[in-house]
Formats: sequence, C-alpha cells, structure tokens
Amino acid sequence: MTRTFDTIVIGGGSGGVAFATTAAQLGASVCLIEKDAIGGTCVNRGCVPKKLMWEATWTHERLRAACEQGLAPAPPRPDFPILQERITEKQEIIRQSYSDSLRQAGVTTLFGTAIVTDARTVTVGDDTYSANALVLATGATPKIPDFKGVELAQTSDDVFGWTTLPRSLALLGAGYIGSEFASIFTGLGVEVHLVDPNERVLSGFDSDIAHLTAEVMRARGITLHLGKTPSALEKAADGMCVSLDDGTTITVDQVVVATGREPRTDLPGGFTETLKTAESGAFAVDDGLQTSHPGVFAVGDCADRLPLTPVATRDGETLAHRLYGPECPPLIDLSFVARAAFTMPPIAQIGQFDNVEMEVDFDLIEAALTPPEHWTARTGRKVKEGSEGLLGVAALGTSAPDIVTALGAALVGSNTRAVTGIHPGAAEEFVGRD
Repeated sequence: MTRTFDTIVIGGGSGGVAFATTAAQLGASVCLIEKDAIGGTCVNRGCVPKKLMWEATWTHERLRAACEQGLAPAPPRPDFPILQERITEKQEIIRQSYSDSLRQAGVTTLFGTAIVTDARTVTVGDDTYSANALVLATGATPKIPDFKGVELAQTSDDVFGWTTLPRSLALLGAGYIGSEFASIFTGLGVEVHLVDPNERVLSGFDSDIAHLTAEVMRARGITLHLGKTPSALEKAADGMCVSLDDGTTITVDQVVVATGREPRTDLPGGFTETLKTAESGAFAVDDGLQTSHPGVFAVGDCADRLPLTPVATRDGETLAHRLYGPECPPLIDLSFVARAAFTMPPIAQIGQFDNVEMEVDFDLIEAALTPPEHWTARTGRKVKEGSEGLLGVAALGTSAPDIVTALGAALVGSNTRAVTGIHPGAAEEFVGRD
C-alpha cells in the first residue's frame, strides 16, 4: 500500500525542516525523510559545534590576555573531552527542538535511506510513498582532493568526533572551514599548518580584509603554506607526512582535508541523475526553486544558491509559502546576504565594497588587556556609500558578524525581512522577520 502526501521532503537539515514545518502549518500534508540525524550539516557537522568550539577558545584567549596584564591568574587549557561533551549536549537539545517543531506542525518524519524512483515516488525500506511535489534538501558532503594517500586524512566532519587533541595539525584548505579550524586549534595549544594552492586565505572574502586576517594568523603562530598544493600523504614514524608540490614536507600528528563541501545530488534510485546541475555541481533551480523537472524542488546546499544556513532556512520558508500559502513571496536577494568566517577575530562582509581603502587599527580592547609586545589583534574595515546611502561593508574584528548584519539592514531600509543574519549570531534574532 502506498501512502500519499502533498509533499515529500528528503533531508532534515535547515532547509528541509524550515520547508516542512512551514508547509504543514499552512495545511499541507508533509513527509520528511532523513537518513541520519535531524539538523543536517549545521547542527551535526558544521555551524553549531564549530561555533561552540570557537566560543570556548575565544574565552580562553581572553582569560590568557587578562593574565598577561596581571588581571587574573593563568587559565588552564580548556578540557577538550568535556568541551566535546557540552557540544554533544547542545546538539541534542537543538535536534529535539527541531523534532518537536516537526511533530507539533503535523509533519510525518521517517528515518532511513530514501530511494527516489521518479518525481512522485520514494521508497524507504519496504514502504513506498508518493506525493504531488518533491523537495530535495540533501545538503552537501566534504570535498576530497585527488592526491596520493589522501585516504589517510580525516575530513572536517571527523573533527567533531575527536575526544583528544593532536599536538600538531595540518589543515588542507584555507577557505572558511580551514581558516576557522586553524584559529580554533591554535588557541587550544595545537601547532597548526594551513595549506592552500591559492596565494591567500579566505578566497570568498574581500582580499584586503583577508590579507589582514592572514597577518593576524601568522602573529598568533599559525604557519601558512600558501600557493602550495599537497601532492602526497603518508604515514611517518612520528605522525603523518604531507608532501607539497614545491618539494617541502610537513610532519604532523593529524591531517584534515578542509577543501570545502560539494552538493549531494546522487540519491539512490537514479532519478536525481536526470536533473540538470549548475556549474557549482548543485541542482539548477529557477526563481521558484524548481529544478529541471516540474514539481521537483531543491533548497539548501544541494540547490544552486549560497550554501549558508540562513539562505537554506529562508528559501525553505519561501518555497512553502509559494506552494501552499496565499501569497507568492520573492526569494531573498543573495547580494544582501551577510557572510562571515569565525577566525580570531572574525571576518564578515555584505554588499559592495570594491575600490574602497581599508582602515586598519589595533583592537582597542585587546590592546588594553594585553602588553604591547603581544599585540596581535588588529581590526580592519571597508565601508562604501553611494548617493542613496550605504552600499556595503567588510570588517575584521571581535563584533564584525553582528555589526555587518546590523549594517546590512541599512542596505534595504526598513525591510529587515530582506536581510539574513549570520548564523550562529545574536543579530540574526533581529533580522529576517516580518
């Protein structure tokens, strides 16, 4: 017997949960299928555990600065196993909250592998389900580079399962994932090497602000190997040996691939292979988030949009209103999406800020708490204005994510619904709402 719903959602991450709960609240019958844990990458392998690690490390660095200034005793290094326990507890609270929201909205939630046989039929185990619409919210997986011995490396997903810290670590990739981990683990006392074939870190961010971030990284003790590509990885007597294309080698306890994530589009059943993909590798979608097959939609990291939690959440809500609500709201303008990397200090940007000179200062608070010979925290900012007001801002500094989100609201006037906040962050509680 086949059970029928208005919509079947595959994937219980930010986009899938947002769509399912909103659609059900609007009166649709919705079935959500998740093969792992509710919460997707953000809760289980991304934003949430990473930001909690960052907060613990940032707190320790502030205490250490206070000690150097004679304001407090030397802090002990954070207990990493206990930190991981606290992260796990927080993740479970969020997962339970999502599950409660789905249940209260009336969503049928199934756990298992979804086999998509056609645009209307999905099989889970021995049961078959059909729907008038199919929403793909399958997220993304770590991207693995191709070089000899890469299978010996771990991925960013694996890091969140560590119970002990390595003494030394090589991170392959200096995008936001690698740069964030480099900042976190350096603060936890790990010797960190950051490797990237590009000549800069954080290639998705403004080059001037990113260059300043690299200066701060070096000042904090991170060894940058920029413009170099890993060619081989092998076990060594004292750890792991990474060979680079310039002939140099790095020997460390652990190696982590942090070269980004790629959309998950290869679902069992073969149907998704018939859908068109964009240059990004994600499902190509139109202005209504519909894929190349009528009645099949995509949201979140598997859709050709910005792979950010706030975008996935907003797109999920928007799609639900378009399919089952009385109105047809537009998609958010991606040029008004704030983005950040939680380095130390964080970097954030929104809008346009090209052809603007960067202003650089020492962080006044950091300078007040730290002896001059240990000054490493510097702030940088670029602000661009036009005849009609603010056009964009990029910043490096302690409060950069919240400041950039708040200023982003100025880009669209009083319509804060058109702005997304940086996740996780305080400012997201004040934007993106009606």
